[in-house]
Amino acid sequence: MKTLNELLSHLHDLDIQLWLEGDRLRYNAPKGALTPELRDRLVERKAEIISFLQQANATVANPTLPLQPVVRDKDFPLSFAQERIWFLEYIGGKSGSYNMPLVQRLRGNLDVEVLRKAIGAIVARHEILRTTFKRVRHSAVQVIHPTFNLEIPVLDIQQEPEKLESIVTEEIQQPFNLETGPLLRVRLLHLAQQEHIFLLVTHHIISDAWSEGVFIKELF
Repeated sequence: MKTLNELLSHLHDLDIQLWLEGDRLRYNAPKGALTPELRDRLVERKAEIISFLQQANATVANPTLPLQPVVRDKDFPLSFAQERIWFLEYIGGKSGSYNMPLVQRLRGNLDVEVLRKAIGAIVARHEILRTTFKRVRHSAVQVIHPTFNLEIPVLDIQQEPEKLESIVTEEIQQPFNLETGPLLRVRLLHLAQQEHIFLLVTHHIISDAWSEGVFIKELF
């Protein structure tokens, strides 16, 4: 009999997505993927799957395990909270559900090159911003990269300010690739001669509200 992780991994390989609506288990499956045998296995383990998803959602909302330093001589296992986020993303397909956006309006003279260097320094200082997540069997490990080439494009919309909302929305909802990274995205929108929109989007597996505040404090 397969473990729950093996079953959920098998469903993912078949592109069958699972999620909760309240206490009800919902799924979306390509035509022909959900065979009668597989449907019976889902029914048989329905309560177990619902319990897993409920615990995962609760963990994402209320992480409790403290961070502990370890020797950086190998790829690392995920924390309990990271593992839940990774697995939910894994079985649910890539989406922007765990994207964390921050939008700041900047007024005054802005040296874009200095901004790029400042963000580069922060990424170099905090290894979690250089971390990706490599799949190993039915789980994943953290891979810390020594450097990351983070592009910071500047989009000039001075002649089309009405596009601001749609551009910001698209950037916020754009999924990340947990295996290739980077898992943060920075965009600068040029609105007027002395006005820009600074957009930072991070994946929740490497960030939370507290660490986002640290990033902004160090940047400015």
